[in-house]
Amino acid sequence: MRTRLIRLDAFRRRDSKLRTVQRLTPGAWVLACLAVATVPFTADVLRAFQTPAPPRDVLNWPPMNPLANPTADANRYLEDSMKRQNNQKEFEKLNVQRQKDMALETAKLLALANELKAEADRKSNSNLSMNAVREAEQIEKLAHSVREKMKATVGN
Repeated sequence: MRTRLIRLDAFRRRDSKLRTVQRLTPGAWVLACLAVATVPFTADVLRAFQTPAPPRDVLNWPPMNPLANPTADANRYLEDSMKRQNNQKEFEKLNVQRQKDMALETAKLLALANELKAEADRKSNSNLSMNAVREAEQIEKLAHSVREKMKATVGN
């Protein structure tokens, strides 16, 4: 550890010679404080590992509510399987509905795209009308909606 010499006037001797005292640097001081502070903690930890825990008295525990965690029986297994089957049927219905919606939106998307293409072909100049721009935005929204519906399935 590094030390530095400090002259302290408080420790002056009668012969007026100054006594030098060695003092720790701030970093070394912090390390020394940490070492001193951890000694009681490590002693407690070692003591905890050396002494065994007192035995638990199971007889004085409060009674457990029987409804808190019921054991599974045949009726409960049957109820769970029926719920699972009903959920699967519901998921299938919702997926079929989602596919129907996708088909309708795809048909509408195709019709709008063909209409916009026909309008663009009629007007040979490069400028499009505001209605054509609105239709293009609507086509973009429908395409995004169809894409999101294709990604998602109900129940997954």
